[in-house]
Amino acid sequence: MSRRNCVLAQTLIGGRLGSIRITTEYLDEDQLSESTLNVFDHARPIGISPGYSRHGRLSALAVVDDEHCRIILFKGGRNQRAKNSEHLGALQEQVLCRAAGNLLAFDMAPLAMLLYSGFGIRVTNAIDIQSGFSAVDRKPLSAIRKLVGDTAPINAENVESVFREPLFDSDNRHHAIDLATRAWVSQFLATYENGSEIFDKVRPINTKDMTEEKLRMISKLSVDALRLDNQKPTEVVHSITLSSDPSSLATQFQSQSYNNRVRRNKNIRVSAQNDDTGSYRFQASVGNARGRKTHAELTRSLQDATVVTVTSIGRDDPTTAEAHRAATVLRILQGSDEFVSNNPWVQNMWFPRDDGLQTWPEAWSEQPSLPKKKLALPSAVTQLNSSQQRAVNTMLSPADDCRLTLVQGPPGTGKTSVIAAFVLLSIALGKTGIWLVAQSNVAVKNIAEKLVKVGFFGWRLLVSADFHFGWHEHLYTRVKQNVIRSDSFNRAGSQLEGASVILCTLSMLSNDKVKSVFMKKIPLRCLIIDEASQIEIGNYVTTFIGFEATLRKVCFIGDDKQLPPHGQEDIEELQSVFELPHLNKAEKLIFLDTQYRMPPQIGNFVSKTVYGDKLKSDPNHPVQGDVLACRFVDVGGKERKSESS
Repeated sequence: MSRRNCVLAQTLIGGRLGSIRITTEYLDEDQLSESTLNVFDHARPIGISPGYSRHGRLSALAVVDDEHCRIILFKGGRNQRAKNSEHLGALQEQVLCRAAGNLLAFDMAPLAMLLYSGFGIRVTNAIDIQSGFSAVDRKPLSAIRKLVGDTAPINAENVESVFREPLFDSDNRHHAIDLATRAWVSQFLATYENGSEIFDKVRPINTKDMTEEKLRMISKLSVDALRLDNQKPTEVVHSITLSSDPSSLATQFQSQSYNNRVRRNKNIRVSAQNDDTGSYRFQASVGNARGRKTHAELTRSLQDATVVTVTSIGRDDPTTAEAHRAATVLRILQGSDEFVSNNPWVQNMWFPRDDGLQTWPEAWSEQPSLPKKKLALPSAVTQLNSSQQRAVNTMLSPADDCRLTLVQGPPGTGKTSVIAAFVLLSIALGKTGIWLVAQSNVAVKNIAEKLVKVGFFGWRLLVSADFHFGWHEHLYTRVKQNVIRSDSFNRAGSQLEGASVILCTLSMLSNDKVKSVFMKKIPLRCLIIDEASQIEIGNYVTTFIGFEATLRKVCFIGDDKQLPPHGQEDIEELQSVFELPHLNKAEKLIFLDTQYRMPPQIGNFVSKTVYGDKLKSDPNHPVQGDVLACRFVDVGGKERKSESS
């Protein structure tokens, strides 16, 4: 590819800085060498920025100092990487691991992990820009504002636009300009005002001295999350109605669908049609959102508009759980090695021993005293079949080789019955600190309804107000007395009286109020995870690290033959615990072997085609063999994706 020159003219910061012009050169990865990169042979700050493909791969890397800009284009698969190892080595030694001077980028942790996982490239003295400012607000605009302050005018709209979409297509000139601008402002901040002093206090990322084993684990955590984030749409058209005076600039939209709702603090584009003036559109901002209603500040009236379309601009912000995961990866890369090296949960999940044995702290192996009197077993326990009994017994066991328990339950095999029986026996044995979680709110609600059915009420269900209020109150009718909504967490302490079990989604464990209010009264000791086959393993890392002090038992319940981790249809590398060979061993995995839902005709077919003839069917099913229960009909057509399904 021939080099194509262009000029970077930054438009983020005005005043005297608005006149900055830097010549930009393109380099294919096979053009990388000491001579093509020698312009960066100095100790001044260098800014870098990634450009992604639509599949979350690193397509380009901008490298910028105060005088030069190079956009490096990556192409080809693993064979091409091996072929270009010498050229990639030049990039590492000349720029990314140079002897002196800082390397700066927004969101440096995922970028460093992409460089390693995609190209085997390491970095040193790599500074994550947002770490110099707020640990919570990681928006690039916030960091730029805090450093520049009022010393120069900031074009906020341009900043948000440049950082909104990091996709890169080498034929798209705007992509190249945005990519180069992100790298330019990264190095600029280190030279402006007290920027150097601020970034000198940030712990640098140094992957050159990290082991391959550790980098493989951390890079998978980071890159999987990044690629999932890149799957989020950059624009969403909402189905809404106006719920206030259309002549007012302060208006309300009412969303028609939960998954399609207008979210708080979003930039939106409003398109309208008026019989007199025709079509028009304008930008607006969303403020607070509660239930179906969202408040918006408009710049133009919608009076007499006959058609109104609202489109959110930009990807949704990370959830609290996603932000905690990213922060954990960053802290590990910045030197908090104890999160990985000294955590038994992390070690046994991500760094298995060659002999397959699990290693746990000796202090955890203290055997609790058994109850002296014989337990009166409830019917929910005595009616279990043999495979269900084995599952419950293993879930109850404090033995080291049962601390990580996997239960595979095909459809209709009584997974929630197993959970309910486990809870009843745990309480009877005096166990405390039981938390029941799942990926979805509906799955958590189903567990709660099962506990009600077996007559146990010593639990509380924590649910997000965003999910509950105005949208899904009807789902909780049968369990509403035990529901605690997130907007009342601050005053929820008194509602825990008599409770020994907590139910919530896995992501709810990242809520700070859950830790400060609920964990104080009911510490997390035993974690039961339903729908585990739908959960990507990286989603557990913050829980394992954050609750290491109290957590002593984890049970995964699910079925990898049903729904895979969310996003696996687009990102095949995503794994659940059921894809980890050292945990999913035949002698360790507990298989619930009898299904009660399907007629035996269907159950036997499913058993043979999906479960290797291991799944039995209830012989007392009301639909017996003399009834034709299944037909196969060949229907013409093709599958088509619609929104999220």
